Amino acid sequence: MSPPRPRPPPASLRGFLDAHFTSPDDLAAAPALAELLRRECAELESSLCRLEAQLASASASWLARSAEARSDLCRLKSPGGGVHVDDEGAETVRNVGLPALVREIQRIDTIGHYAEATLQLEALVGNLEDVTFSIVRQTSKLSLSSILGKSNGTEWKQGMLLHAVNAVRDIERELLRISTSRPQWINLIMAVDSRVDKTLAILRPQAITDYRALLAALGWPPSLSSPETEKDKYSQVLNPLALMNEENREKYSQSFLALCALQHVQANREVRQCQTAAATHALSGSKYFDKTACFDNGLWAIDELVRPITSRMEYHFTKWSDQPEFIFALVYKITKDFMDGVDDILQPLIDQARLVGLSAKEFWVTGMVKMLVGYLGRQIFPALVTSYQDQATVDKSEVHSSWLHLNDLMITFDKRMQLLADSGVHKIASLSEVLSRSLSIFSIYSEHSDWLQIWAAVELSSAQDKLKSEMEEETSWSSCDNLHDQLGHQENSFEFLLSTREDYKAPAVSEFVAKTALSMMERGRALPEKEMQLQYNRTSSIQFLNDFFHVLRDRCEALQLSNMALEDQSLSKASCAINAARYCENVLREWDEDPAFLDGSLFTDEITFLVKLGTNYLEQIMSAILLEFEDLSWEYVQNIGLREQSGLDHEILDEENLGVSPGFVASLDVLMDRTGKLKLYLNSKDFLDLWRSVAEGLDYFIFSSIRWGEVSFADPGVTQLRVDTKALLRIFRPFCSRPEAFLPFLSESLRLLTTGKEDVQCLLEMLTDDAKSDNCLRQRGLHHVNASQAAKICTNASTPLESKVTTTTRSSTSTMSAGSKSNNDKDPDDGVRSSNKLDDEGSTTPASLMRSLKSFSMSDLRAATKNFGSNSYLGEGGFGCVYKGWIDEATLAPTKAGVGRMVAIKKLKKESFQGHKEWLAEVTYLGQLHHPNLVKLVGYCSDSDHNKLLVYDYMLRGSLENHLFLRRATQPLTWPTRVAVAADVARGMAFLHARDVIFRDLKSSNVLLDAEYRAKLSDFGLARSGPTGDRSHVSTRVVGTRGYAAPEYVATGHLSVKSDVYSFGVVLLELMTGRRALDGSVTLVEWARPQLRERRKVISRIMDTRLGGQYSKKQAQEMAALALRCLHNDPKNRPAMEQVLPQLEQLVQQSKNKFSSSSSSCSSSSMSSSTPPPVHTPSSSAAAAAERRRHYNKSSRG
Repeated sequence: MSPPRPRPPPASLRGFLDAHFTSPDDLAAAPALAELLRRECAELESSLCRLEAQLASASASWLARSAEARSDLCRLKSPGGGVHVDDEGAETVRNVGLPALVREIQRIDTIGHYAEATLQLEALVGNLEDVTFSIVRQTSKLSLSSILGKSNGTEWKQGMLLHAVNAVRDIERELLRISTSRPQWINLIMAVDSRVDKTLAILRPQAITDYRALLAALGWPPSLSSPETEKDKYSQVLNPLALMNEENREKYSQSFLALCALQHVQANREVRQCQTAAATHALSGSKYFDKTACFDNGLWAIDELVRPITSRMEYHFTKWSDQPEFIFALVYKITKDFMDGVDDILQPLIDQARLVGLSAKEFWVTGMVKMLVGYLGRQIFPALVTSYQDQATVDKSEVHSSWLHLNDLMITFDKRMQLLADSGVHKIASLSEVLSRSLSIFSIYSEHSDWLQIWAAVELSSAQDKLKSEMEEETSWSSCDNLHDQLGHQENSFEFLLSTREDYKAPAVSEFVAKTALSMMERGRALPEKEMQLQYNRTSSIQFLNDFFHVLRDRCEALQLSNMALEDQSLSKASCAINAARYCENVLREWDEDPAFLDGSLFTDEITFLVKLGTNYLEQIMSAILLEFEDLSWEYVQNIGLREQSGLDHEILDEENLGVSPGFVASLDVLMDRTGKLKLYLNSKDFLDLWRSVAEGLDYFIFSSIRWGEVSFADPGVTQLRVDTKALLRIFRPFCSRPEAFLPFLSESLRLLTTGKEDVQCLLEMLTDDAKSDNCLRQRGLHHVNASQAAKICTNASTPLESKVTTTTRSSTSTMSAGSKSNNDKDPDDGVRSSNKLDDEGSTTPASLMRSLKSFSMSDLRAATKNFGSNSYLGEGGFGCVYKGWIDEATLAPTKAGVGRMVAIKKLKKESFQGHKEWLAEVTYLGQLHHPNLVKLVGYCSDSDHNKLLVYDYMLRGSLENHLFLRRATQPLTWPTRVAVAADVARGMAFLHARDVIFRDLKSSNVLLDAEYRAKLSDFGLARSGPTGDRSHVSTRVVGTRGYAAPEYVATGHLSVKSDVYSFGVVLLELMTGRRALDGSVTLVEWARPQLRERRKVISRIMDTRLGGQYSKKQAQEMAALALRCLHNDPKNRPAMEQVLPQLEQLVQQSKNKFSSSSSSCSSSSMSSSTPPPVHTPSSSAAAAAERRRHYNKSSRG
C-alpha cells in the first residue's frame, strides 16, 4: 500500500507562510521567525498555565463555599428547623447567612465576568499586536520604486493599518464599557492601556513613514523656484498632488484616510482617558470632544505636507534676516499657490473620513503658520530680544523700529492668512476658537510673555515720543473757542448732547491721545487670547492714557487757582484741561461699552480719575469766583438795609429809573466778565453746572450776610434790593429763562418784603404755630426759607410796596400746584416736546365743546388773579405761566382773593406754537371727558388779541412729583395713600382707554392731588385718539418724556394703549421706590427690573426708605409683580388697565381695613397739617370737600 497522502496545510497557515516567504531570499529570515514564534508560544503557554491554576483555585473555593451554602439551606428546610438552641452555626444562618450568601454569589459572578472580560481583551490586544508586527515585517521589503508599482504590498499594508485601527476601536469600545459599568477594574484598564500605547507607539511612526515615502514617490515637496521666478516673473508653483493619475490618486487617498483614521482613534483614546468615572455611553458617540482633542495640534496628513517644505523655505529665510517682509511674502505665496489643490483634493478626503466641519484650507494655513512661528521663535525674535536688552546699544530707536516693523508685518500677514483660511463654513464656537489661536501668527506670544511685555513697552515708548512732540506745539492745546462764540440763546436748549471734540471744546491733543490709544488697542486685538489682549492693553494703551491724564492734572495744579486772582490765561488753561478730561471720559465710556472690553473692565479707574479731576477743578474755579465776588461786594452786602433814602419815602417809586448800588457795580462787572469767558472756554455741560453752582453760592452768601434781625427795611431799601437783585439776575439770564429759580433765598425774601400788611400779620400768626408753619410756607410757594427766617424778614418789612411800585419783578420760585412743570426741572437732554396734531384733523376746536365750557373774558381773569400779579404767580412750564385765581362757585364770576372757588389759570405764551396746539388738545379732550380722576377744566379764554388761557380746578396738594421727590417741601406719603393714588391713576387711565384715548404723557408731574389726596390726571396736551377699525396702533412722531415712554414707541413710533400701560408701570415704581424715572443716564426701569424678578429683594432693596418700613410686605410684593407685568418689553404681554384696576382696588380695600383704626383716631389738627391721610376712596363726600374749602377761606381772610 502506498503511504497516505499528507493533508494540505490550513488556509491560515498557508497565508502566514505566503506573507513571510514570498521569495527564496526570505528563507534567510526563517530562524528569526521561528525563534519569535517559539517565544510567543512559550508566553502563551505560561499564560495558559496561570489561567488554569487560577481557574482551579477559584473553582475549588467556589465548590467549598457552595457545599457550605447547600448544608445551611438544608438545615433551614428541615421540619422545625432541626436546629437546637445551642447550635451556633444555625443561629448564624438565621441572622446573617442569607445576606452573606447573596454577596458571595455576586462576588463569584463578578469574578466570572472579570475573567471573561480579561480573555476578550487579551484576544483583542493580541490581534492588534499581530497586525502591527505584520506591518513592521512588511515595511522592510518595500522600496521607493515599489510604492507606486503594481505590486499589492502597499495596498496590503494599508488594509492591515485599517485592520489595526478597527482593532483599537474594538478595544476602546470594550474599555469604555468596563470603565462605565465596572469603574473598580481600574488595574485591568491600565494594563490594557499600557500594552495598546506601546503598540501604537510603533504603529504611528510606521504609518507616518509610509505616508512620507508615498509623498516622496509622488514628487513632494515641489521646487520653490522656477525659470520664471529667476527672471523676476510671478509664476504659480505646481502642486504635485494635482498632477496625480487615477492610480496614484487612489493610493494616496487610501494612505490619507488610513492616517486620519489612526489619528481619530488615537484622539478617542485620549478623550476616554481624560474623562472621569462618571462618563456615560453617550460620550462614545460624541464628536465634539473627539475633534477638539484630535485636531488641536493639526491634522497629521497635512502637517506631513508642510514639513518637507519647511526645510526648503528656511534656506531662503536665512538670507532675509534683515528683511523679514520677504519671509512673510514667501510663506504667503506658497500657501496661496497650493490652496486650490489642497481644497480640491484633500477636502473631499476629509469629508470621506467623516471629519464633519473641518476644513482642509484651515489645516493647511495652520501648518504654514506654525512653521513660520517656529522659525521666528528660533531665529528672529531671540536676536531682537538680545538687542533690546543689550545695555550697550546706544541707538534704541533702531531697535524699537525693528520691533514695530516686525509686528506690523505680522498684523498684515495674520489678516491675509485668516482670509485664506476662511472657507465660509459656519464652525463650532469652541473649535473655531482653537483653530483661530493656531492660525494666528501672534500665538508666538503665548509661550513668551516676556516678548509680549517688550512689544507693549516699545509701543508705549513710541506713543510717548509722539505725544511729547505733539504737546510741544502750542496749537495742540488750543480749543474750539470760536465754534460756539456767535451762537445765541436759542441753541442752549440742545447743546447738551455732546459727542465730538468740538462739542466738548477740547484741545486737539486730546483727540490725538484718543486716536493713538485706540490704534494701540486695535493692534493688540490681533492677539489670539483675551488674557493676552488685556495684558498688552494694561501695559501699553492704558499706561499711555494715564500718563496724559497726569499731564492734565499737573497743568491744573500749576495754575494754583485757589491761591491767586483769576486771569484770562489761567481760566483758559484750566477750562482747556477740564474739557480735555471730559472728552477723554466720554471716549473711555464709549470704549467701556465695547464688548471687546466688557470682561476686562479696563477703564474703570481711569474714568473715576477723570471725573474727580474735572469736578475738583470746577470746584476750584467756582470757589475762586465766589471769593472774588465776596471781596468786591463785602462792604455793600454788610450795609444792605442800613441805607436810608428819606427823601423818597412818600414818592412813587419807579424801579426802571433806579440804578444799581455803586458798591455792587464792580462785583457785578467782574462776575459778568468771568461767566462770559467761562461760557466761551468751557463745554456746555460743565458751564451749566458751574453757573448754577455760582448762582446758588451767591444767593446763600448775600442772604446769609444780611442782618435780618438788626435792620428794618424801608421802602427805598427794599426797592434798591430789588433793583440790585434784578441786575444780578440779568447776568444769568442769557443762560436760563428763569434764573430766579437758582437764587431762591433772595427771591423768597423779596416776596416776603413786598407782602401786604394784612397778609404779613396773618403769616406771622400762622408761623407761631410750629405744626402749621411749614404747611403755610409751602402753600405760599416758599420752599427754602424756614419759619424762623420768614418771621425775621416779615418783622423787618415796614410798609408794603404794592400800592407804590409801578413795575414789579415776578418771583418764580413757587411750586406749580396746578401741575405746570418748571423749565428748570427738565433735563437738557429731554428736548422740546412736539405738539399734538389732534388726530390730524385740523386745528380748530368744535363749537359744541366751546359751548360746554365757560368762556371767560380776559378782564374776568385779570380780576380773578389781581392782574396776574406776583402774589398769584404759581409757576411756568412749556405751555406758559400758571396763576392762582378766585371765582364764584355758582356764577363763575371773578371774586376777591379768599372768597369763592380757587382755580388755576394757564396763560399761553403768544409766540408758542407748541402751546397753541396743546391748548386746543386740552379743550378738545377735557371739554368732552369728565371723570372724578381727571382734572376738571372749568373754562377757557380766547380773544382777538390771541390770548389763550385755560381755567382748572385748583389742586391744593400739588403734583405727585413734589410729594415723592421734593423731600424738603413735603412729608412723605404713607403707603395706603400711595396705593390709593395708584388706584386713582389706574381708574382714570381705564376711563380714557375705554374711550380710545391714549394719554401719551403719563408721569408723576402730570398727576395732581386734591385736598383729600385724590389723584387726578392733568396736561392732556399730548393726548391722542387711539386706533380705529382693525388697526392695532397709531403711527406718530415720538414725543413724551424720557424714562416714561414705552420702548416700542420710542423705537418705531407705533403708539397704542399699551404704551400708556408701560408709563403706568414706571409711575408704580416711583410710588414704591421714591426714585425719579430718570436719574442721570440710568432709568428707573433699568435699575429696578432685575430686582423685581426676585420677590425677596423687593422689600430689602427698592422700597422707599422714607416709608420707614410702615407698609405691608405682601402688598409691596403684589404691586411689584404688577409693575413688572406692566413693564414687559412685549406690549402684547402687558395687561390692560381694566385688568390692572381690580388688583389695585383690592389692595386699597386691604389697606383700608388694616389702617381703619389708626386713621379714625387722627385728630382734626393732624387732618389740617401736611401729613396725608392714610387712604381714601373714590366716593368721598362732596360735603367734606366743601367744608374744607370754607375752612381754608376763613383762615385766608384771617
